[in-house]
Amino acid sequence: MINIRQRRQQVSAVRSQSGHRTIRSIATETHIPKSSVHRHLSAIRQRDQFPESSLWASPMGEQWLQRLVVAAIYVFGIKRGVGAESLCEFFHKLQLENHIGISVSSLRKIQGILEGEILTYQKAEHERLSQACTPLPKMCVGVDETWFEQTVLVMMELSSGYLLVDEMTASHRYNIWQQSIQPVLKQWQGQIQYCVNDRAKALIKLALNDLGCPSIADLFHAMRKLTQGLGREMENRLAKRQRRLRELKEQNAPSALEIQTLQSEVDNLHAAQADFRQHLRQISLGLHPFDVEAQSAQTTQQVSLKLEQQVVKLKQFQKIRQLKDASGSIDKFNRQIDDLSAIVDVWWEWVHQSLAAPTLTASLMAWLTTVLLPLCYWHTQVQRTHKPALTAYYQTAYQQAQAALIVHPITSSLDVQTYRNWVDWANEMVTKFQRTTAAVEGRNGYLTQIHHNRRGLSPHRLRVMTAIHNFDLQRADDSTAAERLFKQAHPDLFQSVLAQMPDLPLPRRRAKSSTAPILAMPGVPA
Repeated sequence: MINIRQRRQQVSAVRSQSGHRTIRSIATETHIPKSSVHRHLSAIRQRDQFPESSLWASPMGEQWLQRLVVAAIYVFGIKRGVGAESLCEFFHKLQLENHIGISVSSLRKIQGILEGEILTYQKAEHERLSQACTPLPKMCVGVDETWFEQTVLVMMELSSGYLLVDEMTASHRYNIWQQSIQPVLKQWQGQIQYCVNDRAKALIKLALNDLGCPSIADLFHAMRKLTQGLGREMENRLAKRQRRLRELKEQNAPSALEIQTLQSEVDNLHAAQADFRQHLRQISLGLHPFDVEAQSAQTTQQVSLKLEQQVVKLKQFQKIRQLKDASGSIDKFNRQIDDLSAIVDVWWEWVHQSLAAPTLTASLMAWLTTVLLPLCYWHTQVQRTHKPALTAYYQTAYQQAQAALIVHPITSSLDVQTYRNWVDWANEMVTKFQRTTAAVEGRNGYLTQIHHNRRGLSPHRLRVMTAIHNFDLQRADDSTAAERLFKQAHPDLFQSVLAQMPDLPLPRRRAKSSTAPILAMPGVPA
């Protein structure tokens, strides 16, 4: 069936032929009623007001306009929270109002159709990838909650970033979590190796009882407690002394002795903050499967001992700097040491399970675990870390591991393909060591921004954002979360939904608002 756009293109093509063409001749050649030809010609004259109008009227131009409108709604309307009013203004600036329907209501309708296609794509691709990926991969997950009008429960596969649970609920109680993770348990039962969380009782119980895996403390939240305790206390002291120092300097006759005393206290607090950051740095450097200096593999017991030593030093630091630590942040951190360091043995057990093949020799096993794994691990840490002080440690460790790899005899004995296969295995295992839920916190921050932009976040929109997160957002290697989890490629999300979108609506003339008649002034009597 020929639609209005195709008929208008036929009329335009016949009209553009040489010579004067009457409405009757155009109607005869196109087999379109004269009244319709007249209406189409009026619309064409209304449309062709700008130099680029002929381009947009062509079949190729209309396809490009379709991509432009859908892409703008997809990127700005859905992913960035820009309203339909702003998009309408944007398209008016491009002078497209005579080519396509770009009213606010039309754009909202297009966005609704687009969101429906995204959810359809997610359902179909998730089922297809789950069936194609056999056996299902083992996972390490992170769980957390964030709060808007309702509670949002988030469970993410940390190594890939794939969202397993992302839904709005009435609360974050344990029984609500149980209901939310039922699809995950049905599909991934027995494949979850450990669960990282912020020590909330419901989340610990969820990991131990329902997921059937160890519950690992989140290093990010544990160190944040320290900064909220000791760090904030030092920051408050420093702010008070700096404010008092500015007030003294603004006086007409300031006391030189008092200024000198305050300046000395400010310098001491700056030094204390530097010492405190060094303690935090040592905590971070200690919680790794390899010793950052000796390059040797670590156990949970060795890591626990390092963290306990840092607790002793922090208490000495607190005593020397005369800090109150009213929140008891040091003791809170000390109680989490066992749950923080437990990830080391869990990860090493995972490594050895993946190498449980009878064909592996003892020498090759030693090369993989003591030479190749440290190299890939420290390389990943160098790329992931943005703090210069930590990066320097990781860079040194990476260089030492690289030197050990080069001189090892097994390295030169392997062919290129075998070496690449083992490097891929090592890189995959490195991603399985996840000591924080930083990716989950980043997701929560993104949702907060979207919630603020839209002045709210509906459950339907949250499901759409979940699909985009899993199948569209890409890392530096251009891989999506679904590709990293299932190790299977999938069609491009935007291209797939673009192909399913209907034609854009035709432009309509706005109804002119009626103006109230001006009241006539009464005549002045003679």
